[in-house]
Amino acid sequence: MKKLLTLFLLLLPTLLFGNGGPVYVGSSVTGTGNPRFLHVKEVELLSEVLYFQLRNDYTRVSVTYLLANQSDKVLSGIEYGFPVDYFVNEGYEEEPQSTLRWRDDYTFDFHFTYNGKPLTVSTRDEQVEMQERELPESLYWHGSLLGRSAEDDHRRRWFFTTLDMAPGQIVRLEVDYVIKNGFFDYGDVSHDRQLLYDLSPASHWGDGAVRDLQIVIDASELIAHGGYVRQLIAPEFYRTLEETSGNPIEIGPEGVYRYHDTDFSLADAQPIYYAYTSDRWDFFLTRIGPDKYTMKVSSEQQAYPAKNLQDLDFSNAWVPAKRDTEPWIEYTFREPMLVGGFFMSPGYLKSEKTYTENNRVRVMRIEVEYEDGTVVTEEFGGLEDCDYCDFTDHPYSPVNFWWPGYRPYENSGPHVVFDFEYIFDYDSIRRIRFTITGVWPGSKYDDTCISEIFLFAW
Repeated sequence: MKKLLTLFLLLLPTLLFGNGGPVYVGSSVTGTGNPRFLHVKEVELLSEVLYFQLRNDYTRVSVTYLLANQSDKVLSGIEYGFPVDYFVNEGYEEEPQSTLRWRDDYTFDFHFTYNGKPLTVSTRDEQVEMQERELPESLYWHGSLLGRSAEDDHRRRWFFTTLDMAPGQIVRLEVDYVIKNGFFDYGDVSHDRQLLYDLSPASHWGDGAVRDLQIVIDASELIAHGGYVRQLIAPEFYRTLEETSGNPIEIGPEGVYRYHDTDFSLADAQPIYYAYTSDRWDFFLTRIGPDKYTMKVSSEQQAYPAKNLQDLDFSNAWVPAKRDTEPWIEYTFREPMLVGGFFMSPGYLKSEKTYTENNRVRVMRIEVEYEDGTVVTEEFGGLEDCDYCDFTDHPYSPVNFWWPGYRPYENSGPHVVFDFEYIFDYDSIRRIRFTITGVWPGSKYDDTCISEIFLFAW
């Protein structure tokens, strides 16, 4: 039996083993929880089609294997799985927004299909002792993403199923899932999305080679919406960050890399690695979801309720009652949180007509209550106060976001981005109230509108 190869599909702060081939687990697990592969000489890997589709923070991975049982034996009860390795730091595990723990959005839509029929997907967790990893020197530049400190516990979550193969049977096994790529973002700072996929585990089928191999890395949609690939290491393609200086690279016609080979040795194959920027709107990356707080307002008009503030739809708006001279929006957190700031569309962004004909926010009072009960109040309005709380009357521009990822400011419409670190203390916040105390008058209506507002975490 061979020891588990320690190359990873990268998912910070998780690491996902990219199993380009079968993993036998269960009785083969050692005391430390490290699985071992069984060399299945009887099963030949006739073909493998590996497809990656890059979308925002995620990659959809689809793998199709054609396997042949070349023996006269029944192979039953084979446990085949993909493990996800991740880190837990006890100092952060209880933080609501912490990523140093398992999160359900790390991988989802996991499906195994066997000759067209779905197989049951099971999961189990174990604590593991991480091993040294041998990686190409060109990848060491992002070493902080490939390992965590000794203070972190290393965990593994298995997604597995059970297979049976009759003597002489040829089967089609399909694996499909969505994985969150490796990255580390905080506040308004984002980094490249990265993925490392190991082809070598499939070498434990038959003689360690695949008779027909196809690899497709599809970045066309990403590129069409402003993102670009900065690095790619794949068969017959080698562009590292040092070579590209971070500039966009052409990976193939229309942003699609394709590779085809026969009798490909998987045991000696270098892992596939890529890094890209989705050119997302950074503040959305750490948006605090509505499940983390309760929101209430001083008033609302029936046709323009408060729920419009947090639906990520810029074609509607919240409009307070006309009698409400100082309307406010208040957030109370279910648990005190570290809040980095907020984004606001201070007008009705449905169209240029709705934006100019209605009032827009000019001055706003912000009241913050900390976990210890301390309350701090500040009022802002215009660039004369600060260049990071801009409530000047910007001209209308259309909103053209790519859902669920966003482009930067040039197509986010008139907006205000406020960074709390310049004004408020770095401490857990229990409650925030925004009060409108001044407006830019509309050309036709005396209604004050806000299309969208959301908070982002540190």
